[in-house]
This record gives sequence, C-alpha cells and structure tokens, in this order.
Amino acid sequence: MKDLQNLKYLECVIKEALRLHPSVPIISRVSEEEFKIGNFTLPRNTHIVLPLYAVGRDPQYFSNPDDFLPERFLLENTTKIHPFSFVPFSAGPRNCVGQKFAMLEMKMIVGKVLRDYEILPLGPDIMPTMSLILRSTTGINLGLKPRA
Repeated sequence: MKDLQNLKYLECVIKEALRLHPSVPIISRVSEEEFKIGNFTLPRNTHIVLPLYAVGRDPQYFSNPDDFLPERFLLENTTKIHPFSFVPFSAGPRNCVGQKFAMLEMKMIVGKVLRDYEILPLGPDIMPTMSLILRSTTGINLGLKPRA
C-alpha cells in the first residue's frame, strides 16, 4: 500500500489521462435554491449540466489544454489548478466515495502492465463519443509486447 502511495508521478499521469478523457464526461445537478452567475439569476430547481470533458480542455483553466502534461498535477503545480476545473470523481456531497480506492487500483493495474509489457498502438485513432460514459466509436486497439 505504501509503495502505491509513493507512485506520485504515476498518479499525475492518471490524473492527466482523466482530465483529457474523463470516465464520465458530463454530470448534471438541480439547483436547490435561486442563485446568480454573473448577470444571470437561475431559479430554484434549474437543471444544470456540467461538461467535464470541455472544462478539462478549457484554456482558461489549463494552459496547452490538448497537450498531455502530467507535470501539471505535481504537488507544486496543483495550486494553479482551479479546484472545480478537475473533478474526475465529481465533487461536493455527490462525489465518489471510492475515489481513493479507484486511484490505488488504477496505479496498481497500470504499474503492473507497464512493468511487464510495452504498450503498442495498433490503430485506428480513438474517436471519442459521449454517452453516460466516454467511449470510442473505433474501440481502443492496443498490443502488448512482453518486456525482456
């Protein structure tokens, strides 16, 4: 467990992958009370859609938003990230209760695969499509080559 927690850069890689390709690309909420956003007043019971896929690629929140830069999630850089611009496990009272377990599980699986195999792209390029979860219309075609 301690070894998994010490894999800080791998955690940055996973977070950057989740920023670019969130498992759940869109979440929605219903306002419990009236509130203002800028010059707009939203009434109570308004359905609000939060496009996490678009927020993760917004240059207002992430410089070079289409580049894969895990370093943006290093501890010294996280103060530059708006707390609600990256919420791969949701946020607030409806956040994922298993998010720490999920991160440990991802680290364990990715670490094991990368230790034993080289991952090779076999094409075609991934073409994302949004439904309840983010999917690819072309599948995810990878090859695994055992490491020597």
